[in-house]
Amino acid sequence: MLSLTKTQKEAYIQDRGIYCPVCLSDNVEMDGHDFDDNLVLAYVKCGSCGKRWTDTYRLVDVELDTPIEEQ
Repeated sequence: MLSLTKTQKEAYIQDRGIYCPVCLSDNVEMDGHDFDDNLVLAYVKCGSCGKRWTDTYRLVDVELDTPIEEQ
Protein backbone atom coordinates (compact mmCIF):
# COMPACT_ATOMS: atom_id res chain seq x y z
CA MET A 1 0.00 0.00 0.00
CA LEU A 2 1.31 3.43 -0.94
CA SER A 3 1.08 6.23 1.58
CA LEU A 4 1.93 9.89 1.95
CA THR A 5 4.11 11.24 4.71
CA LYS A 6 2.48 13.19 7.53
CA THR A 7 4.08 16.36 6.13
CA GLN A 8 2.67 15.71 2.64
CA LYS A 9 -0.83 15.15 4.04
CA GLU A 10 -0.70 18.27 6.21
CA ALA A 11 0.50 20.46 3.31
CA TYR A 12 -2.15 19.04 0.96
CA ILE A 13 -4.97 19.67 3.46
CA GLN A 14 -3.69 23.14 4.41
CA ASP A 15 -3.60 24.11 0.70
CA ARG A 16 -7.21 22.82 0.30
CA GLY A 17 -6.32 19.93 -2.02
CA ILE A 18 -5.79 22.02 -5.15
CA TYR A 19 -2.77 20.06 -6.42
CA CYS A 20 -1.44 16.50 -6.59
CA PRO A 21 0.10 15.56 -3.23
CA VAL A 22 2.75 13.49 -5.05
CA CYS A 23 4.02 15.57 -8.02
CA LEU A 24 2.47 18.94 -6.97
CA SER A 25 0.79 19.43 -10.37
CA ASP A 26 -2.47 21.38 -10.48
CA ASN A 27 -3.66 19.10 -13.30
CA VAL A 28 -6.10 17.23 -11.02
CA GLU A 29 -9.76 16.32 -11.41
CA MET A 30 -12.45 14.59 -9.42
CA ASP A 31 -13.21 11.13 -10.76
CA GLY A 32 -16.42 10.40 -8.84
CA HIS A 33 -17.66 10.46 -5.27
CA ASP A 34 -19.52 8.43 -2.66
CA PHE A 35 -21.40 9.23 0.54
CA ASP A 36 -20.67 7.42 3.81
CA ASP A 37 -22.69 8.56 6.85
CA ASN A 38 -21.78 12.25 7.21
CA LEU A 39 -18.71 11.96 4.96
CA VAL A 40 -18.24 12.55 1.26
CA LEU A 41 -15.45 10.56 -0.37
CA ALA A 42 -14.15 12.30 -3.50
CA TYR A 43 -12.02 10.20 -5.84
CA VAL A 44 -9.33 12.34 -7.44
CA LYS A 45 -6.75 11.67 -10.15
CA CYS A 46 -3.69 13.55 -11.38
CA GLY A 47 -3.47 14.11 -15.12
CA SER A 48 0.30 14.61 -14.89
CA CYS A 49 1.65 11.65 -12.90
CA GLY A 50 -1.41 9.37 -12.98
CA LYS A 51 -1.69 8.96 -9.19
CA ARG A 52 -5.15 8.51 -7.68
CA TRP A 53 -6.32 9.27 -4.15
CA THR A 54 -9.43 9.87 -2.05
CA ASP A 55 -10.28 13.19 -0.41
CA THR A 56 -12.56 12.91 2.64
CA TYR A 57 -15.02 15.71 3.43
CA ARG A 58 -17.17 16.02 6.56
CA LEU A 59 -20.42 17.98 6.91
CA VAL A 60 -19.76 20.76 9.42
CA ASP A 61 -22.58 23.26 8.92
CA VAL A 62 -25.85 23.99 7.12
CA GLU A 63 -27.52 27.28 6.13
CA LEU A 64 -30.81 27.88 4.38
CA ASP A 65 -30.84 29.78 1.09
CA THR A 66 -34.57 30.48 1.31
CA PRO A 67 -36.65 31.46 4.35
CA ILE A 68 -38.79 28.92 6.16
CA GLU A 69 -42.46 29.74 5.67
CA GLU A 70 -44.43 30.03 8.89
CA GLN A 71 -47.20 27.46 9.32
